[in-house]
Amino acid sequence: MQDYNSAALSIQKKYRGWKGRKDFLAFRQKVVKIQAHLRGYQVRKEYKVCWAVGILEKVVLRWRRRGVGLRGLRLEEEPIEDSEDEDILKLFRKHRVDAAINDAVSRVLSMVDSPEAR
Repeated sequence: MQDYNSAALSIQKKYRGWKGRKDFLAFRQKVVKIQAHLRGYQVRKEYKVCWAVGILEKVVLRWRRRGVGLRGLRLEEEPIEDSEDEDILKLFRKHRVDAAINDAVSRVLSMVDSPEAR
């Protein structure tokens, strides 16, 4: 009788360990999938913002060059200096960095104010 009880106990321990590990691995895999989807969403969202700012930069630069169309056709006007184009690019990039910094600061301040985030 003692041998049957010890055999049953060892079988139960092995089964519970196997079942617990199987459940843990399945749960971990689901967590990894959720994290991957969330990271992908955040990257795509950031990419859309960068893409929109890039298009805006192109539009403004074309407007500043006066007459460069979609096909690159140029009207007969005085050429604009390259230094002006670089200044506009620097201004837009600085504005984009400032906006990103302000966004990060506002996130941190909202976390500091929130008791749940603390």
